[in-house]
Formats: sequence, C-alpha cells, structure tokens
Amino acid sequence: MRVIVVGGGVAGWEAAFAASENAEQVILFCGEPCFPYRRPMLSKLAGSSALPEEGFFLGSAGNLPKNLQLRTTSVVSGIDRRKQCVILSTGEEFAYDKLILAVGASAWTPPFDNRAPGRVIAFREYADLRHLQAHLKEGVSHLLLLGGGVLSLELAQALLPLVEHVSVVENAERLLPRNLSTAGSEFVLRRLDRRDGLSFFFSSQLVSFDGQQAVLSDGTEVPAELMIVSCGMRPRLELAQQAMLPCGRGIKVDCSLRTEDSNLYACGDCAEVQGRVTGLYADAKRSGALAGRNAVTGDEAEKFCFRPGEMRMNALGVKLLSAGSVDGMETALEGDGAENFRKLYCKGERKEGLTLIGDWSGSAALLAGLDR
Repeated sequence: MRVIVVGGGVAGWEAAFAASENAEQVILFCGEPCFPYRRPMLSKLAGSSALPEEGFFLGSAGNLPKNLQLRTTSVVSGIDRRKQCVILSTGEEFAYDKLILAVGASAWTPPFDNRAPGRVIAFREYADLRHLQAHLKEGVSHLLLLGGGVLSLELAQALLPLVEHVSVVENAERLLPRNLSTAGSEFVLRRLDRRDGLSFFFSSQLVSFDGQQAVLSDGTEVPAELMIVSCGMRPRLELAQQAMLPCGRGIKVDCSLRTEDSNLYACGDCAEVQGRVTGLYADAKRSGALAGRNAVTGDEAEKFCFRPGEMRMNALGVKLLSAGSVDGMETALEGDGAENFRKLYCKGERKEGLTLIGDWSGSAALLAGLDR
C-alpha cells in the first residue's frame, strides 16, 4: 500500500509516521523548502538573526523510516480521484492507495488599504520568519502588531528589545478575547501597561498602511514602518474543493477523519469534525496520528474527539494558563488576588473552564478536574 500525505505541518508529520508503521510506502509532500518544524516556536525565534536551533525541527532526514520519503518544495496542485493520483505543480503525477490531506491553514488578513505590501507580514510560516528577520536587520524603529492574541504578545516579547516601540491593534474591545474573560483581559492589561515601548489600541480597525504609519478607523495615526498580521487562520480548502470533496469551514470528515471518499482522509487545521475546526497544535498532532493509523488499517473504532482548548503563554512578564470555556459563572480559587488571577468557570455543576495568571500551583489537578 502506498500512502501519500500532503502537508508538512505537525499533522502531516504525525500522519506520515503513523502510516509508515504498516504501509509499504509513504510519501510526504511539503510545499515549504525546509524540514517540517514546530510552528509554535516561530514567534520565539523572531528576535534572533541566527538559524533555528535543533529543537525547532520535528526530526532530521537521517531519522526517517526507510519506507517514508519526504519531498520538500513539492506543491500538490491537484487530485484526480478517479485515477487515484495527486498532481504536482510540475505536472508530475503520483498514484496513491490512500491519501491524507494535512494542508493546514493560511493566515487571515483583514481588508485594508495596503500601500506598502512589502512591509506587511502575515506571520505563519518559516518564510515569514526569515522575511521578518531581514527587515529587522535593515532596522525598524516602530512596529505594529495587528491582532491582540497570544501570537502578537509572544512577538512583542521577542521584538521589543530590537525596536523603539511596538503598537498592538485589536479589533475587539479587549486583549486575548478568545482565551480570557473580560476580568482576565483587564488583569493582563494592567500588567502590560507597565511596560515601556508598548501601546495598545482596542475596538480599532485598520484602514490603511503606507510603510510609515497606520491609520485606524477612529482616525488615530500610529507610526509604523513594519506590520505583522496575526488575526487568526482560515483552513486551506482549495485542493479539496477542486476534488469535489464536501467542505464547510474545513474539509468535512467523520470522527475517523475520513472524507466521503473512503480513500481520502483529512486532519489538522484543515479538517472539520462534527462542524468544528481547530487551530490548536495539540489537536493537529493527535488528529494526524489518528488519520495515519486509520488510513492504513481501515479501523474505525478509534475516534477523534476535541478536548477543551488549552493555551499556555509566558511573555512580557505574564505567565498565563487558560483552558476550556470562560463563558460560565466565575469562581475565585485559593490564591486569587491582586498579584494572581485564579478563576474556575462553571455552568451548573459542570466545571468548564480555568484561567491561571501568575500562580499556576495545582494546575495539573485543576485541569484534570474539568468536565470534558
């Protein structure tokens, strides 16, 4: 059996390795020119001009199983389901018995008048990191981060020592709106307001950027020679749509991660399971391994299920752990106070969410106690 995996992120990597345990041949096509890497580490490397450290990459060519072939800089541009083959941008065709789509997601950029496209970086891939490092080498004094999520704060941590000022522009009315309650956001902002060289603009939409300044919807002019966009992601659906596979927010799969075509699977950020998609690294890793196993064995006993989303951040002097939903009734935990934010979120008898800022003591037990 030949299994082809399309996509070199963690989902594709895990799918290829899992499939290689039982398949005669596995080919992993990766569009990027480098070895598959740990995407969450990109922001932590942003402030360095050095090449990534060894732990950045998921493995090395010397550690690949003999039946697993990795092809970098190989863009799959089409799928012929009738012939059961993928078509590369070069025109080459590769037949498959089973095909796993792990094509991930693209960075989403909101519409604005972009008069300096060469100075706008939608930060998601290794090439974006190298692009950023090249600009920093030339010299940047004022930097704008579009989006007030975790990635922007981690980038601010890495880049503040290298620039004079960092401005964070967030469309929502508060910081980290996807991860924290209003009280949690306010707690973090009070900590960050103490930092020199860091400004925040909330309830603001970007209208234009010309490489010297950004203009916001309320008329505010923000000095910036470089802008990094971190406004979320959109699943890559082009291949699946071209192959006439059902898509919604993502490529629609069942809980075995199989599409309507019994020979095609999808996993990671591009897959939609029971109406949901995920941008979480841990979910992508788990779903990749499951898709690789199921594609080869045909076993449908093991199902993919979402776990409460968990986010950890240690940036700008803020140590933060958030898990599950923060929409329920907020209850203070032991140790909550002026220096630490420790809250449990409940709906009825169900413990559905947790936020720890500062003091993480007891986090393992608290996480284990959440109702899944």
